[in-house]
Amino acid sequence: MVAFPATMFASIAMIIQNFPQTFRFDGLLPQAVLDFLNNFFGTVGNATMNVSSVFVVFGIAYTLGKKLKCNPLYAGAIALASFFMLLPFQVVKDVTYMPLPKLGAQGMFVGILTAFIATEIFAFLENKDITIKMPEQIPQGIANSFTSILPGAVTLMVFNIIRYIFTFTKWGNAFDCLFTILQRPLTNLGSSLPATIIAVILAQLLWWFGVHGQAVVNSVMDPIWNTLALENYAAYSAGALIPHIVCSTFMGIFPLIGGNGMTLGIILVALIIARSVRLKSTMKMVVAPAFFNISEPVTF
Repeated sequence: MVAFPATMFASIAMIIQNFPQTFRFDGLLPQAVLDFLNNFFGTVGNATMNVSSVFVVFGIAYTLGKKLKCNPLYAGAIALASFFMLLPFQVVKDVTYMPLPKLGAQGMFVGILTAFIATEIFAFLENKDITIKMPEQIPQGIANSFTSILPGAVTLMVFNIIRYIFTFTKWGNAFDCLFTILQRPLTNLGSSLPATIIAVILAQLLWWFGVHGQAVVNSVMDPIWNTLALENYAAYSAGALIPHIVCSTFMGIFPLIGGNGMTLGIILVALIIARSVRLKSTMKMVVAPAFFNISEPVTF
C-alpha cells in the first residue's frame, strides 16, 4: 500500500505515453508529439514501478516496527539500508551504479525477507535496551537517534556479513540466488492455471467459513502476482512480448469482477429483475463499490 500512490501515477503515465501506439494512430501524429510523450513520461517508471522493491522494504519494516513496538521510522531506514547493503553495485569507469532491475521485480523477494529479518533484529535489540543512553538534557529527537545507533549498527553488520558470504557462492549475491532458487520457481507456479484456480477456490471456501478469503490468500499470492505484473510492465516498456497472462492485473479484471466471488453480476441482475424492495435498496448501495472490485458490503 505504501507503493500504491506512486505505482498508480506510473500506470496513468504509461497509458498516456503509449496511447497512440496502442490504438495504432501514432503514424498520424507528428514525430515531435511522440518524442514529447516519450521524453516527458518515459522516466516516470524508473522512479516508481522499477524501484517498487524499495517501497516494499520500507513499508513492511515501518509497519512491522510499529507492531514490535520499536521506532518504526528508524526500523524502515535500517531495513532499507540493509537492502541496499545486499545490492551488487556495478562500477563502470570509476562510476558506481545501482542495478535498476534488482530494485524492481527481481528484488521483490529479497526486499520482503530483508524487511522482516532486519526489523526483527533491530526491534529485538532496541526492546532489550541495548542502546546508547543520553542525558535527559539532550533533546528527544537527538536522543532517539542515538538510541537507534547500536541496534542499527548490529543489523547492518549482519547484512554486511550476509553480503560477504554470498560473494563466495556461484551466484555472487543474494538477489541472483533467491531469484534463481525461490522467486523464479514461485512465479512460474503462481502464473500457472492450476495454481490460479486453487487460489480462487480457496479464497471463496474461506469466505464460506466466515473468513476474509481474499485477504488470507493474497497474503501469500500478492508478492508473486505483483512480481509477475512488474515483469509484464518491464517487458511492455522495452517493447517486448508480455510474458505472463496471470498477474495482479489479470486477477483484478477477470477472476474478481466486482470483488470476491465475482458479485457484480448478481448485483446488476438484482437491480434489474428483483422484486424485493429491500434487495433493490441494498444493491443500489453496493453497486458503486462493486465497479471498483469492492465486494465486502454485499458479501457480508
